[in-house]
Amino acid sequence: IHAEESVVVMSHIFRGYYKGRINLYGEERREKIYDSDAYLGLSSEVKRIISAKSGLGTLPVTPGQGDMYVATWSVRITYTYERRELLSRKGVAETGKLLVPAVFPLAPRKYIFKPELLLTDVTTGKGGLGKMKVRTKVIEDLVSKAKDVSVQNNVKVVPPFASKEEVEKLTNYYMRKVIWKLQKKIKFGSVSAEKILYIPASYRQGFLEIPIQGLKPISIPNIPPECMI
Repeated sequence: IHAEESVVVMSHIFRGYYKGRINLYGEERREKIYDSDAYLGLSSEVKRIISAKSGLGTLPVTPGQGDMYVATWSVRITYTYERRELLSRKGVAETGKLLVPAVFPLAPRKYIFKPELLLTDVTTGKGGLGKMKVRTKVIEDLVSKAKDVSVQNNVKVVPPFASKEEVEKLTNYYMRKVIWKLQKKIKFGSVSAEKILYIPASYRQGFLEIPIQGLKPISIPNIPPECMI
């Protein structure tokens, strides 16, 4: 990416960034729209992407199918559930991981209230708690396989438009819905957005499609192509 092209790219990216902030917080929350930490986080990651596409750096990329990459937060979750034993019940602590594509601020506003559409929904379909445990471990395994690689210049990359704080808020909201869905069979512990990875994806008719083996694909609409590098 040449210097002049970088200026144009950055202009589009930060226009999308402010659009996403307004989408999340409304035009009145100026302190959130102009949050310097979120802005610096995006700036730093954009520079890393440009460096990787120029052959001067790398990005942590997971295995998967797709012709582009999406910045995605790996989020650690903890929770407990009761296991019945012969004469008692025992609390069992569990940890696992979720993946949250950091593009969700650009999604239609109604999606913010349906977090299961914006991250790896580990409770979809049958199986309940048992299936949830298996799926979070699948994600944990995928995260462990990420490797630092350079990216070809013609491969599109979506940078992170959501900050660590926003990812954790969305995940908290999702986990509260999970507790309700599982009829309070679990007690929620904590979430921690740990690091940004780049997940293979594809872009079809305005939808960002993120397939993850063994899990329901994530499909997010209305993502502008100019918000890709």
